[in-house]
Amino acid sequence: MGDATMSGLGISFGAGQCNVCFAYRGYPVVEFSVARSGDFIDQQVANVTGKKPSVVSKIKEKDFSFDKAASGDMVMMALDIHYTEMINYVLNIFAKKFMEAEKAYDDPIEIVVAGGTACPDGFLDKMKEVIDDMDLPFEVSNIRKADDMLRTVSKGCFVKAMQLEAKGDAKNKTEEKPKEEKTEKPRKEKKDEDDIDEILG
Repeated sequence: MGDATMSGLGISFGAGQCNVCFAYRGYPVVEFSVARSGDFIDQQVANVTGKKPSVVSKIKEKDFSFDKAASGDMVMMALDIHYTEMINYVLNIFAKKFMEAEKAYDDPIEIVVAGGTACPDGFLDKMKEVIDDMDLPFEVSNIRKADDMLRTVSKGCFVKAMQLEAKGDAKNKTEEKPKEEKTEKPRKEKKDEDDIDEILG
């Protein structure tokens, strides 16, 4: 996200899910998840090549890079194709939800990606290639990887939890009512009692 405004599109390409959040000045505007990410790619490539998903996953994590797609290797070619489909699918859903947002956002959007599925060399170039071929309802100012690809989401969750905890503590302090001090009624002096007895005869 942009450091100055805390605005931008964050996409975490994990194993089981792809989690997406578009924030504007720190406020989440569009949030959603789809079950198309690393595991989905592994299964689709396995279906095409006849290899086990676990074998495809190992190749993807250890050997795959997008410049190998033209090598003629079936697994590399299939990985490239299904990565392209995954990125296109996620961005199309975001574009639709972006258009449904109540407010208009005219500023170009920075995209930050994280997660193990986005780690292969050439992922950013592949994403730029997909975006160039799409008719999106927003401009993209920059695409970059998170500083810590595998831990960025958990760090973000920790920061959010700390903010919520601090907010809750502040609210509780505000709602705390001061204890009422008990005030004792002044005792009547004995002189006053004697005066009353004298009047009553």
